[in-house]
Amino acid sequence: MAAVADLDLDKAAQADFGVEFPSKPDKGDLFVRVDTLPNKLFRWTGTNWMQLDKKLTDTYLNEDYVEHLTDQVTKGFTDIEDLTYQEQEEVTSAIQRRRSNRT
Repeated sequence: MAAVADLDLDKAAQADFGVEFPSKPDKGDLFVRVDTLPNKLFRWTGTNWMQLDKKLTDTYLNEDYVEHLTDQVTKGFTDIEDLTYQEQEEVTSAIQRRRSNRT
């Protein structure tokens, strides 16, 4: 019996974030719940949302989510130490870009 891929390889998985899961996800889509601290990463299996360890992947770190994290840190809602190493790196870079754009 041959293995069969269970993902549509022609479509890249989407990565999004928010306080409610999307109503019509595609298999393999990623979603970060931002209504919990720390934020939690999930992947749609086709039937349910399975929690993933954010330390094992950074594919969910898109520009919008990094901007959200950066805002949360700069406004004092989230402590940078509560983020994963990769999130910390992305937020630190975003803060440095903001500062250099102001000068």
